[in-house]
Order: sequence, then structure tokens, then C-alpha cells
Amino acid sequence: MDGSTLAVVLDLVKGYAGVNQSSGVADDLMFKTLIERKQLFFTTRYSWSKLDDHWDVQMNNPQMRYVAIPTLDHLGATQTINFRRPVKVELYWSARWVDISYGIDSEQYNFINSDLVPPAVQDPIRNWARKAGDPTQFEVWPVTAGSPQLLRFSGQRVVGSLRTGATLDTTKVVELDDDMVALAVAADWLVKKNDKAAPQIASLAQSTFDTIRGDDPTATESFRIGSASDTDVGRVKRVVGMTVITA
Repeated sequence: MDGSTLAVVLDLVKGYAGVNQSSGVADDLMFKTLIERKQLFFTTRYSWSKLDDHWDVQMNNPQMRYVAIPTLDHLGATQTINFRRPVKVELYWSARWVDISYGIDSEQYNFINSDLVPPAVQDPIRNWARKAGDPTQFEVWPVTAGSPQLLRFSGQRVVGSLRTGATLDTTKVVELDDDMVALAVAADWLVKKNDKAAPQIASLAQSTFDTIRGDDPTATESFRIGSASDTDVGRVKRVVGMTVITA
């Protein structure tokens, strides 16, 4: 079930791992940390339909080059774009949506130079890139001339934190399926302990993962329990296309 609290998922982990619910509290912090890391692993490696979202940025002013990455989604909720999953960027221009290519370098500047003072400007936007050294901003090319245009980021949102400040909070919500996360954590823990129950729990964890992924409309990737470390979160992926736009 989606949307269980950290306390509920913790109890599930301890149940699957065969840890006494009342007396086995010494490892609670470890299990809570593993739950947090497992959800991060799953949401970094895989896309989930419930995390699909999009963010719009109005680009109506002249001389816009560096722009804040949006933090309010299309519903006005504060949501962070998960740039560790594929992100598609489109431009609404001339009454249609067109894909915007990722990447800005000397090839673009040699055509329309954003570094001039004042910069060379032209609409519409053709390329975008995350600003080097500043994860809160992105760059567009060419620098805008001032015609109304709308950028849309489509991708996955980051799941909510399981912490209040620096402390793991058992009232916080684990957004992915509770059994899937709990079984994966328990299986990893039992395997590391060479527990005789490890194969059974690992098999159950795998079948549960396969079922949840199979029921998810965005599921395209496979996973095998024990096939990758939770710290191996993969490379940043971006959707990059070739689009020709005429002003």
C-alpha cells in the first residue's frame, strides 16, 4: 500500500526480518535509515506514475538567460524536480509544443552569442542547460527577446523527506508501496547476516517488486534483488532531442 508512515514500514521490516517488535528496538535507527535509502534508490533508478509531474516557467521578459528552476508544479504545490530521472523540456510557441534540446556551448554561442554585452537576443528559445555551479538555476539559449513563450519541465518529482530537521520522523509518509520497500530492506539485511530466511524473503521481495512495477503504467526497467547497491544511484539522465524552430 502506498502512503504508509515510516512507523508502519518499520514494523513491516521488523516483521519480515524476524525481529521482535517490542524488544528489538536497538536496530530501529538502522532500519529507518535503510528504509529512507531504499526509497531513494527506487525513485532514483525507476520512474513511478504517481510521481509524474510538470512545472511551467513563463519566459515573457527580454534578456532572460539564467532562470530559477521551478519549485511550484502545475497545481501550485511545492515539488522538486528529480533530475536523476529523465526530464523532458518543451516550449509552447506559435500555438504548439516543441521539444527543446539540452546543451549550450560554443556551438550555440558562435551562432547567437549570449556572452556579448548586451547579449545577442532572439526568440524562440532553442536549447536549455542546468547552470554550472548553481543547481537552483538553468540557462536558456538564445537569450530571450521578449516574445511570450512558455517552458514546461516534465518528469518525476522528488519524494517527500522522511526527516524533521536531521531526525528521521516516524510520522512521515513513505510514498512508495510499503510492502515493496519493507521486503527489499528486510531481504538486504537478512542476506548480509547470512540468515537462513534470506532466500525466501528475497524471493518474496522480488515477486512483490515485479508485481508493483508491472502494475505501474510507466514501468519500463527491471530490477533484481541484490543486483545493485543502494548507493549506486546511477547517472543523471536527460531527454535530449533535435528540434528545428523558425522564428
